[in-house]
Amino acid sequence: MTDITDLDTIFTTWAQEKLGQRYHKLVSVDTTDLSIIKGKETYHEEDRKEDDRVSTIKKILVNDLDVPSEDELSVENTTKYSCQWSQTKGFRLSSDVSVQVGLPAITGLTAKAGVQFNLSKTKAEARETDESYAHKRKLTLPPHSKVLASMVTRERVYRMTFTLDIFLQGTVSIKMMKDSGKTKTAPGDVVDIFQQCGKKGTFRIDKCPDGKKGVCLTIEGTFEGVRGIDQRVETRELDHETEMKMVHEDLLKNNISTFVEEVKDHQSLSKLLEAMSLKQVLFAGEVQTSNEVSVKETIEEVVGVLASKDPTKYLLFVEVLEEEGLDDLAKALDPRVKYSASIRGISNLGGVVDHFFTTKKIKEVYKSLETSRGAVIYGISGSGKTQLAYKVASDYARFNPGAVVWVMDGSSRDKLNEEVQTLQQRLSGGSEDGNNHISSLVNQRSHVVLVVDDLSATVAIPNDILNSSAKLIVTTQNSAFNLPTANSIVMEGFTEGEAVEFLSNGLSSDIPRDGIEELARSFSCLPLGLAAARATIQQCSMTFPEYIQLLNSGKEAMAQTREREDQWLQAHYHKAEHQDAGRTIFAALEVAIDKLDDQYKSMLQLCAFLKPRDIPFLILRDALKAASPASRLAYHLEFAGQLKERSLGWIKGVGVNRRLSIHGVTQTAIGLRMDEQQKISCINMLLEILVKFFSKDNRYFVAHNFSMSLMPHVERVLEHADGMAMGPEYPLMKSMLLGVYGFLHTQKETRVLSEKPLQDAKKLLLQFASVNPQALQEKVLEDKQEDNRDRDLEESPRAEARELYKVLSAKSCSLKDHFLQDTVIGMIVTEQQFRAIQDKLTPKDRTDMESVVKTYDSLTPQMYQKLADNKLAMPVETLREVFLPELYISTIYTLGRTIFYLSDQYPPGSDRRAPFIRDMQVAYYLCEEVTNATGCSLLHTFLSKAEGLNKLLLEVEGKAKEQVMPDLQRAEGFYKTMLGDRTEYYEFGLLKRVGPDVHTKLRCHEKLVKCYRAMFMNAEEKKNGFIKKGQEECDRMLKLAEDEIRAGNLNPPQRLSAYYITAGQFMMDDGKPELLEKAGEMFKKGYRVELKKKTYHPCMEAALKGLIQVYTAKKQLPRALVCARHLLKLSDDHWPDKKSAVQEKLAHIYFQICFQAWKVYKKEDL
Repeated sequence: MTDITDLDTIFTTWAQEKLGQRYHKLVSVDTTDLSIIKGKETYHEEDRKEDDRVSTIKKILVNDLDVPSEDELSVENTTKYSCQWSQTKGFRLSSDVSVQVGLPAITGLTAKAGVQFNLSKTKAEARETDESYAHKRKLTLPPHSKVLASMVTRERVYRMTFTLDIFLQGTVSIKMMKDSGKTKTAPGDVVDIFQQCGKKGTFRIDKCPDGKKGVCLTIEGTFEGVRGIDQRVETRELDHETEMKMVHEDLLKNNISTFVEEVKDHQSLSKLLEAMSLKQVLFAGEVQTSNEVSVKETIEEVVGVLASKDPTKYLLFVEVLEEEGLDDLAKALDPRVKYSASIRGISNLGGVVDHFFTTKKIKEVYKSLETSRGAVIYGISGSGKTQLAYKVASDYARFNPGAVVWVMDGSSRDKLNEEVQTLQQRLSGGSEDGNNHISSLVNQRSHVVLVVDDLSATVAIPNDILNSSAKLIVTTQNSAFNLPTANSIVMEGFTEGEAVEFLSNGLSSDIPRDGIEELARSFSCLPLGLAAARATIQQCSMTFPEYIQLLNSGKEAMAQTREREDQWLQAHYHKAEHQDAGRTIFAALEVAIDKLDDQYKSMLQLCAFLKPRDIPFLILRDALKAASPASRLAYHLEFAGQLKERSLGWIKGVGVNRRLSIHGVTQTAIGLRMDEQQKISCINMLLEILVKFFSKDNRYFVAHNFSMSLMPHVERVLEHADGMAMGPEYPLMKSMLLGVYGFLHTQKETRVLSEKPLQDAKKLLLQFASVNPQALQEKVLEDKQEDNRDRDLEESPRAEARELYKVLSAKSCSLKDHFLQDTVIGMIVTEQQFRAIQDKLTPKDRTDMESVVKTYDSLTPQMYQKLADNKLAMPVETLREVFLPELYISTIYTLGRTIFYLSDQYPPGSDRRAPFIRDMQVAYYLCEEVTNATGCSLLHTFLSKAEGLNKLLLEVEGKAKEQVMPDLQRAEGFYKTMLGDRTEYYEFGLLKRVGPDVHTKLRCHEKLVKCYRAMFMNAEEKKNGFIKKGQEECDRMLKLAEDEIRAGNLNPPQRLSAYYITAGQFMMDDGKPELLEKAGEMFKKGYRVELKKKTYHPCMEAALKGLIQVYTAKKQLPRALVCARHLLKLSDDHWPDKKSAVQEKLAHIYFQICFQAWKVYKKEDL
């Protein structure tokens, strides 16, 4: 830092004192009579420092010929010696006053007379020419080569400090001025002036070398001397990176002024530096801006740093300039137009489509190129794989101008080999040298990216490519393909947000955005489909809903639109396989689908009418009717493999849990391949499949869970079927499906949705049998009047059942043979059903039957007849007669039981329950009619009593007090009787149960526990007896349930959690403190069972509520609070209708905690 004292200030102060304060402006200081006498000059050589400085002058020699050429290199340079003096502490005078300074005694510095050191300046220099150098060298330049010649000069730099005494002697005349402009001059001796106004310590009055008195001032400073040592010329072949850096350096040095003009202030500069850091052009803190340093100085520092950066970083810097809106500067500093032809690389890449949209996936591919061998991008047709690969490769070429970027068609072996040969010729310059293998040619290059586009599952990438150093980007539909050293990236198109943005960006503002999300989902957010759809909407001024309606209108309606979109896409997509098929997303998908074997096309066709996600594999196998059960597994595996090869679907799970998912747009493409009759045929096949698999069997987890997984698919198939001209049996099949659909809603958190499908199922069944409910009631009333006698309350439903059986059985007998054999007899036998009859089969029949059960195959008519012959199934004619009555029984029994699940809507004692109770009564009496007509007892005979009418007896709420205990006693008697019941029960033809099985016993014990619990709560005496009986039933129920688990059964009872919860509720109501702990364990077990299933059944709610009660009773309120919070979270996510009740319970616990804390506080206060 320089410390300079301005002598004019001293003179001004003295003149003001002499002339008066009104003369306060200095005009000039006349130093004509002032002498500057040099005093002692001292160089502090003890502090001397020496180092070498190297500078380089570069020159490029070029040979553009096809043959070697000789060139003479001539480089000239002149070495100069220089000296520089700089004040670090000194003085300044406005007049031009100077003093002669000499040189230190250092060998080789030859400035002859030193320098005149001017007091008005802080630096002084002396330069003298000493010697010129000229170098000549002959060089042989190879064909198409460049040589970099460098003149390297090394200089020795000497640095030391110095002091110099100078004496001022004589007079000065100081002219001052008033505000009015009047001037006056005050002459004075310099010694007197300094003695009166000079600052002490900055000068001294002393004798000059001539013996006279003067003012002595001491200057301090630094001295730097430079002397040349040697020069040499270096030559080497010019590589691309060095040549590019030279271009960058020239551009930066020549455009510093433009840089400063564009980045005008510190704020703009800081913003630019931050952007460069974010893009990693600069390291954090590599260049910092400060208000104390000028913008120009900081930019010069940035330029120096950028000049040494590798070319990729520099090109990234140019991109940052464009992003920051500094377009003129970016254009001035863009080096790509300055690069020589050899740097511009080799490429056959045409670039991306003009409607390309950058997604988050691009970062994954960039990262793969940086950190690994490259990327394998796989996905369905039209998902944007190729354009993503082109974009990344294009950017790679942009940031690595000398790179080789080559696209190869991988759709066939011949095409790929042809592309490899073409690249080999380009890299070798047309040379036919046999040693020029593609791998060695690639390895000679620093930057090579090969894009293998649309790699077929039957094509292998050549080993010469794999063994080279090239980066690879492979696009393929084959999701099973991978490269060990490359990252696999799935391309599923846009996210929904990206798709909406993409659609919006390309449309005029006057097109409404309503329906834009639905359109995105219609194309599964695949770019190819969305681009064409957007073009059609724009060109035809359509709305999104209008396009969606057109899309759903079918093959004929879409024909003209597909042709228009194909023409629009011709400008962007040129793959050979699209020339005949077309370029739309549907055409691309049809190309992929057509590559499937015919039997797999049939399987995929079924998927068009199901939900796209989680389609059970089992329901697709009927499309393989010609295949034997033993070969179906192989077909399934092959089908899965072919789907993976084309990314038409993705598969998860094994066995019965094996699921297929496809894109919604694939479903649309499949639908557009079919005419109306083909669609009806597919839907009919699905209906026949679903009525076999879609079951109410909720006794064990596997079967129940499988049916649950079919619910969304059943819903979708019925949506399709309702809009089409289906056959006469459709109402019957729809009724069968809706009956199960409604029942399954009662088994999950969506119980409120159960009633409507069950009511619809009942109506459809009556319509199918041509039964008019009003006419039926009138007929029952008429018969009652003709009978002319009083009947009990149950006679009316019994009479209704009698009339119904006549009509339903008659309609049932008229069912066509194919329906009876394919749908009714061709049922799916579960493992539990097989377990009930296996001991009664011959060894051979048991083996055959077991094979059918394990493979989930349908019963054949021959197998059913064997079962009937062994009295393990109803005779075929009996089944024909009772099928519709039993289906109606099943439907109205389930409908009647909804009052137990919808207790808020139909509370005990409410008149709104009457129709539902009547349904359960009619169901029971219809079972009696079946037994009377055929001698066979239906399983619903037991169910309608045990789970329906007798469950009403267990209810306490809404009854008169005197009715409660008699009802409970009747229920107790029934369930005890059922524990010893040996009746043979049938369900839809098959013997379902002989005597009470484990499931029946568990349900009866559970009902008895509830029965004794109710008796205990409502009895006025002998309560201990009910507690004892209830505990015994509780023990029996838990033993049966846990025996099933200990037996290693991987398919536990579906209601296992309910048994634990029932036991917990009974133990807690007992009131004994020792049973509270056991009750808590029961609730925990029930909760864990439900948690493991991940179905969020209402039993989970009951288990948590039980735990809350237990912890509250035990005064463990923090634990109760944890359970309540968890229950609130589950209510938020799965049971929104329960949220308010849970919040009340949570508030109650908070109140108890606060109250308990207050009691403790008061007690301690006392």
